Parts: sequence; structure tokens; C-alpha cells
Amino acid sequence: MLMSYFAQIERDWRLWNIASLAALLLAGCATLSSPRLPSADTRDWTAYQIEIGNQTVRFEIPPDESTDFPAFEIPRKIDLSDPRIFDQSGSGPELLARFWDYRTSRSAPVDGTLRAYILLWHSEGELTNVAALASALAENASLTKVKELLQGGTGGPHDKLKFEPLLVAGKQGLLVHHETSPAHYAVALDEHHYLTIYVSGAGVTRPDWRENARAAAAAIFYSIQIESRE
Repeated sequence: MLMSYFAQIERDWRLWNIASLAALLLAGCATLSSPRLPSADTRDWTAYQIEIGNQTVRFEIPPDESTDFPAFEIPRKIDLSDPRIFDQSGSGPELLARFWDYRTSRSAPVDGTLRAYILLWHSEGELTNVAALASALAENASLTKVKELLQGGTGGPHDKLKFEPLLVAGKQGLLVHHETSPAHYAVALDEHHYLTIYVSGAGVTRPDWRENARAAAAAIFYSIQIESRE
């Protein structure tokens, strides 16, 4: 399912980075200064834009990403004419996969992590309204389960989806509720492509940091916009 896909990304990236991080620490090259913790203050955030077909996706994110993950390179352009960018489940390229840890210093234990994902999907059906978007989400969730089974996995538990209409990226979209994983957002990009968005700092436990993480997550979410270039 979508959230198990995100969880696998995090597990792979953390394991991948352990060896290189340990080498830096042994060499005395690790930075021990306190990182900037994302909050509602967006003055030093970086704005990005990605061209996808005839649409442009814009968003802003904080600096000082987690050192537990290799840097994710945000694409500048995605060519929708290339059929290889989507797999059999309809899943396509990531537009964003960044993480920010909340801790007192770079050597201190992590209290929690702010996570932000934006993923591009293909829909066989035409996305004429939010009902069509909901159908595409359900269909691609079923295809994702089949893909996981073919890859030797269990396919995960049955996850019934519930949809709530919501303004997403300046357009009519959906808040997608899961029975077995956190909710995420979805919005049509064009007639046959849509975005899924997950932004959350729910794992942060210290009260003041938790409020900062919630504010930063909201700021990232509301910065996401889709603009037509036609």
C-alpha cells in the first residue's frame, strides 16, 4: 500500500546511510552544532518548481534535512511521454521525499521526524472530478497490492479507503483515510495523472517541538500549488 511504500523508503535510506555516517563520526568530521528545527517561520525556506507535462508543481520546504538519509534530488522536469516512469501499479516518480529530525544536536537521539512526500501517479481513467480521483486511488491501491504479491510480499492487510473532499494544492482534491495507516492527500494534476501527498510530524513527542512540527507540516502542505502553463 502507499504508506508501506513510504516506510520501505525510510528503512532503506536509514540503513544505507549508517556506514557513511559512522565513517564521518570516526573521522571526526561530524557536525555537532544544533540544527535549525522546522517551525512556522518559513523565511529561510527554499522554493521549488517542477514542470510536469503542461503543469507546474510548486512548493517550499525547510533547510537542514536529516543526516540519516541521503539527500533526495528534487527533479526540475518530468517527461510524461516516457512510459517507463510508471510501474504496473501506476506509481511514478517522487517529486519530494525529505525528512527533518527534531533533536537538541546532531549527535543527540532523535525525538521525532517531520516527513514530506509527493508522489506522481498515472490513472487509466479520466480524472474528471473527485469521484473519478477516488476510483483511481482505489484501483491503484489494488494494483499496488498485486505488485507486492508478485514481488514476494504479503500484499499487506486489506485497507478500506474513505475519502473526504478537500482543497489540495489550490484544486479540489481528497483527504484519503486508511484503516491501517495514516491519512494522506490526493489531487488531480491533469486528465490522467494525480499526486499523492503525505506531510506529517506526528512522531514528534516533545510538546514545543510537536507544535513546531505541526506548523511546519501545515506550511509545507499549503505551499504546494499546481499551475497550468497552457
